[in-house]
Amino acid sequence: MSPERYNAPEVVAAAEAAGKKECPHCGYLDNPKKALMCGLCGNVFGDAVSAVQQKNKKKKLADPSADKKLLSEIKRRDFAAEIRANRMRSLLLLGLFPIILVLIGWAVGVWFFGYPEIGILAAFLFAVIYLSVSWFGGNSMILHATSAITADSVRDIKLFNVVDEMRIASGLPMPSVHIIETDAMNAFATGRDPQHAAVIVTRGLMDKCNREELQAVVAHEMGHVRNLDIRFAMLVAALVGVIVMLSDVMKRGWWW
Repeated sequence: MSPERYNAPEVVAAAEAAGKKECPHCGYLDNPKKALMCGLCGNVFGDAVSAVQQKNKKKKLADPSADKKLLSEIKRRDFAAEIRANRMRSLLLLGLFPIILVLIGWAVGVWFFGYPEIGILAAFLFAVIYLSVSWFGGNSMILHATSAITADSVRDIKLFNVVDEMRIASGLPMPSVHIIETDAMNAFATGRDPQHAAVIVTRGLMDKCNREELQAVVAHEMGHVRNLDIRFAMLVAALVGVIVMLSDVMKRGWWW
């Protein structure tokens, strides 16, 4: 698609004078002059090839496939690839979770009881229960741990409208909206899938950001929901939490 369809020559000249670069694919004008790919569509610029070749010369790389390898590192993956990768990571984590707990249970059984079978059985039952609780109630646990409350549909109408706009733009169902009453500026999303997602925003962020800035933050969080980052992060938090808890139990057991 030719950028001349969107940008007049004088507009392109003004952008170049301001140190910006035009994307030859989509016509986006706000790319930094040294950018290797478009910040809007992800298109790799033609001068990226020469930049990679210069990088290879400096490193004295003899492998002729190095250019292709380095170029692949700067190419952006689409949403579908990100979602597939996160699903695979989640499945891998779900498979490793009970294995890690069983190994810990084996160590506990040998150390405290002298029979590894006791620790293995207990750890396996605990893993099944903990995984079920984390899968179906992980978002509620995170909301409770962060003291997040359900946003008021009257007082926080701007936040509701912004979340609704961003979920329509991303083609997702409406997540639950929550507020953390703190002056800190922060936001995050959680849940096991887009149908059970929650977006949490602090009061400080809402008070200090205008509508456009709030849209940018919420759009970022909806991107995590769309890519299923929230599921992987929730499972990681659950795994880390149980390992810390079991480590504390073993430490106290050694003391007494």
